[in-house]
Amino acid sequence: MALPGQPMDGPSQPGYDPRLSGGVYQPSYQVVTTYGTYQPGANPGQNQGANPPGPTHMPNQPGYPPGATYGPPQPGYNPAVNYGTGLPPSQQGMVRAPEISTSAANITEEEARQLLLDYVNQQSCWGSKAAKQMTIEGINPSSALHYQLETFTESRYTSRDYKPYSGGPVDGPGNGTPPDIWDMPCTPRGLFISENRYIEVPHTDNVQPCDSCQGQGYHRCNNCQASGKVTCSSCSGKGHTWETGQDGQREQKKCTWCHGSGQQVCSRCNGSGRTECTKCRGHCQLRYYLLLTVSFVNHATSHIVDRSGLSKDLIRSVSGAIVFQQQDKQVTPMTKYPVAEINEHSARIVDEHRRSYSSLTQLQQRHKLSVIPISQCWYKRKKTNTCFWVYGTEHLVHTPDYPQQTCYGCCSIL
Repeated sequence: MALPGQPMDGPSQPGYDPRLSGGVYQPSYQVVTTYGTYQPGANPGQNQGANPPGPTHMPNQPGYPPGATYGPPQPGYNPAVNYGTGLPPSQQGMVRAPEISTSAANITEEEARQLLLDYVNQQSCWGSKAAKQMTIEGINPSSALHYQLETFTESRYTSRDYKPYSGGPVDGPGNGTPPDIWDMPCTPRGLFISENRYIEVPHTDNVQPCDSCQGQGYHRCNNCQASGKVTCSSCSGKGHTWETGQDGQREQKKCTWCHGSGQQVCSRCNGSGRTECTKCRGHCQLRYYLLLTVSFVNHATSHIVDRSGLSKDLIRSVSGAIVFQQQDKQVTPMTKYPVAEINEHSARIVDEHRRSYSSLTQLQQRHKLSVIPISQCWYKRKKTNTCFWVYGTEHLVHTPDYPQQTCYGCCSIL
């Protein structure tokens, strides 16, 4: 059986590894590893937790691929179960996930059919007959690898802003020197959550007359040209309307809306001929100040290794078992995971983030590797042979070729 993200191999085929079963990577323990400095000639107690000098070649050990080079096994480590080299030895705070159950990908025919039926019943106008009558001919369990790096950064800049001033204290330069923007305390509400925070810079207030209304607090009403009156909409300014009487003759009557004047009170200014200044809100003055914007941004980049044919966007949207994770001010790329593509793209993405966000203040980084269970279910109905997927620990369903997706008139078309 292949590693997650690799083609499947049988027991007699090249690349088969007895540590893996069911097509799903199964790390079997959780440990936080910290390495010290190895001292030749020291007693065993002094070298506890230290790296021994140099790797050891173990071509004939059970559970080790031929030609692999590893360090001596740690106490309690079973080399016949799972890989012990998914984590770079230079990294600190490295975490392995508990054992991943193969049941996440190895679903039965009955479970697959029921998951498909549940999905079909959630779709508007889809028919369930096809899901009930189809013949499931095989289920291929596999796993995809989802590597993701997140870089959490902070940037700060100032801009001039204002508020209507209606009186009260003014914190101007006379109260002290404005602080440097990086001396102003501001912390994110949570790591790896993008948000903007806005803070007034102390001692930068300045009160000035409103430049929009020249300190008057109002503007001339353009709706009535400052007259306070507008043409009556009922009689079009004539002051009267025409109505048909009981005898069938048309009669002229005074307009009940404007009472014969042909004009109405302007609804925009309520007859005053002026409207409140929207900038100063009628207070005639503005308080200007420097506004500090603190921008916390989580930059995320991921890479998917998958051979099932499922859309990578769908794989990114679900969760799986975390087999590796590290969080630090600056993480180091994965270097010894058994799937070379993961190591290559980990190095590429870490380097991209280092170059792309070098001008920003980097607060924290984290990267993780998740194994996403995927079951590709092949079925036959009438003359159609196709498949659907069950993926993620959420057991979501993707069935683009489902035969009964057509509405048969049960919905009204507007």
